Amino acid sequence: MSCNYECEPSECLFCLSTAIENQIFEGIQMEQEGEADEEWYQNELDVIRRENIDCYIDDMYHNECEFLVCQYGINKAFKEYKDRLNHISDDVNLCNSLLYHIVSEMLCVDFREYQSWCEIHPIEEGENLKN
Repeated sequence: MSCNYECEPSECLFCLSTAIENQIFEGIQMEQEGEADEEWYQNELDVIRRENIDCYIDDMYHNECEFLVCQYGINKAFKEYKDRLNHISDDVNLCNSLLYHIVSEMLCVDFREYQSWCEIHPIEEGENLKN
């Protein structure tokens, strides 16, 4: 899936997932000291992934979340969410939870994707605070 437009993340699922991927990769890159291996990357990813998705979705207006869930398909999102979690809690913001699930499934943040991203966005000398 790709977008031919320069949308705001609140207007397009692809642009939202791309913005979150970039933010995740930037965060991991800032933590990187020298060469990163896949095990180190997975440990960093586990920490940063959830935080970044939460931040993006929490900062969105409810109607923006609804729009993106509708764009994906309400029934499809609901079924996938229910199949994955086996239940739906009464105290959850369903729209935000559905969008979180949709975006989480769309992200392409495996180690190879990170390495490709780093080739395009190299760390400038003096930019990484840990070095």
